[in-house]
Amino acid sequence: MHYFFKPRKKHPIAPMNRTRLISGVRTGLLALVSLCALHTHTYAQEKLASAMKTALSHSSDYQTLSHSAKRISYTSCLPCHGEEGRGKQDVFAPALAGQKRWYLERQIKNYQQGIRGMHSSDIAGASMRAMSLLLLDQDVMNSVLDEIEEFPIPPTVQLNNQSYNIESGKERYTISCAHCHGERAEGDQALGAPRLNTLPAWYTLRQLRNFQAGIRGQHNDDRRGKEMRPMAMAVYNEQEIQDVAAYIATLQDKDLSH
Repeated sequence: MHYFFKPRKKHPIAPMNRTRLISGVRTGLLALVSLCALHTHTYAQEKLASAMKTALSHSSDYQTLSHSAKRISYTSCLPCHGEEGRGKQDVFAPALAGQKRWYLERQIKNYQQGIRGMHSSDIAGASMRAMSLLLLDQDVMNSVLDEIEEFPIPPTVQLNNQSYNIESGKERYTISCAHCHGERAEGDQALGAPRLNTLPAWYTLRQLRNFQAGIRGQHNDDRRGKEMRPMAMAVYNEQEIQDVAAYIATLQDKDLSH
């Protein structure tokens, strides 16, 4: 049998270009996951996330890419979480600086495992879930956390509106929150309660709303979230959650420990 076209000779990928190629594929997969997280059905998001994890875990150059990611470190987080982990309200990204390492690691793993960021109304969480896949390698995650631990505690960010009542927030915080999060909102690892007094007030407010709406704290494996949800429900109305968020923001200068 004769061919009109002679088959093109296959050329092996040059070793020097292999890492660059895999890195490009990796970036493309991440972009697809991010787009899916923002615009499409959860099932498709899961499929793309699974494909990305599989591609990375079976890549012979995965360790090379991991070492490359170590050099990048916090740069991957910078576009959303800002310089020195101060956070950015316009993309709903909280401050990371000053937060306890154990809590940051737990939340990264919650995103990776689909415990957080899977609710259809959690657009910011879905985006973070996609980005968390950059930290599947524990050494890479540790490298990023090491850098975040060195950041100075960011300045207090209070609510933009002036309708909150600090004294009312203090009263409600003392009743509903202080037992787990501490008198100064410094957190308690034994209770799984994060530090709150380094968070911008808008983020605290947003998360209280998310817990109340069932956007957080509903997953079967989110034990700490399930504990937090009824406590958020105890802050009865919008005015009270604004008051609590505003009060917590005043506690930062009372707990300067890193």
